[in-house]
Amino acid sequence: MSRVTSSLVLLAALGAAGCSTTVSDDESTRDDSGEVVEGGEVGALRLQVGDCLADEAIGDVLSVPVVPCAEPHDSELYHEFDIAGSEYPGEESVLDSAQQGCLDTFESFVGAPYAASIYDISYLYPIEESWNKIGDRTVQCGVYLVDGSLAVGSAAGIGK
Repeated sequence: MSRVTSSLVLLAALGAAGCSTTVSDDESTRDDSGEVVEGGEVGALRLQVGDCLADEAIGDVLSVPVVPCAEPHDSELYHEFDIAGSEYPGEESVLDSAQQGCLDTFESFVGAPYAASIYDISYLYPIEESWNKIGDRTVQCGVYLVDGSLAVGSAAGIGK
């Protein structure tokens, strides 16, 4: 059995007129380890592995609300990696790299094979504009519950 993620998240790493939070702002409160202890809007370039997103982020993302993972949330970022290369390889190639990179690390994070899990993957990935203008190469992998309900707590090692 295989699933294809139904929630593709696109990282638009460039500001837009009228947005109060920029891609490099972090309005959350974090402890010394970087864990969110009080939620707030976080710019796409400031999101970190371990952040729990309080909103389904679909389309061009400049910022998203994050919350402590002990609070209900839509998804959790569990892994990040960079795509190699100096020239933008095209959206299809970026999507293939994002999908494969996130699938490769899914089981070690969740503790269950992807096809048997209650979680699906989503990812933030660079678009051509952010790749060329600011050198954005980072893919961030997220997990969310397949049934669409909100998660409480981390999916790390959940085993299902």
